[in-house]
Amino acid sequence: MVLHTSRKTIDQSIVEYSELGVDEIIFVPATDDLDEVTRLADIAS
Repeated sequence: MVLHTSRKTIDQSIVEYSELGVDEIIFVPATDDLDEVTRLADIAS
C-alpha cells in the first residue's frame, strides 16, 4: 500500500505502474468525503 497525498505523487504512481505493465490500479479513499473521490477521478483520467 502506498499513501498518496498530492496530485504529483498520484500522477507519478500511475506512470510508474503503467511502465511496469500494470493496467489496473485500485485507489482506496482514506476519507468519506466524496469530493476526494471526484478529485482523484479527475487526476486519473
